[in-house]
Amino acid sequence: MRFDEYRVRQAVELLHGGELYELRYVAGRKVYTGYFKGADKLIKELEILPDSGGNVYITLQYINDSCYNREQHDRILFGKTTTTDGDISGYRTMLIDLDPVRPAGIGSTSEQLSAAHDKAALIYKYLRSEGFPEPVIAMSGNGWHLLYRVVLDNTDENAQLIRGCLQALDMMFSNAAVKVDTTVFNPSRV
Repeated sequence: MRFDEYRVRQAVELLHGGELYELRYVAGRKVYTGYFKGADKLIKELEILPDSGGNVYITLQYINDSCYNREQHDRILFGKTTTTDGDISGYRTMLIDLDPVRPAGIGSTSEQLSAAHDKAALIYKYLRSEGFPEPVIAMSGNGWHLLYRVVLDNTDENAQLIRGCLQALDMMFSNAAVKVDTTVFNPSRV
């Protein structure tokens, strides 16, 4: 599999430091998964994955340490158990996912990516004016992510709090061209 080792290390350090996370590689209907606490072993595993045009995802929240005892610790395996909402001990990140409106299965054009970036900038400025900290800003492939650091237990009330924030941002900023994804509030979201 082709990837930029520096960017992988940067992302792992920025999002998790030395804390446990799950990586998923989805290639068509095949899902590969692995649990890691750093980048070194992950990079070795990425090198041997098939390069079949799949997508790589990473969990954002605090995972119960017991998940590291699963068969796929420090390696990526096909068809193994993935992280569920019950495996999450707490929220570390509020994900704001901005995607251009387009037909399913169609990649974003440069104009659509630019529109999503502009919308992310508006939300960033608004949340900054409300006292939010600096987020991690990243292109998601077809849109943009704003990743805000939070410290919340994994409770139904906190899931609904994050869901409510996303719904409010959707009402304030979504339009016919770019939408705030209101479905990314569940704790095990990748």
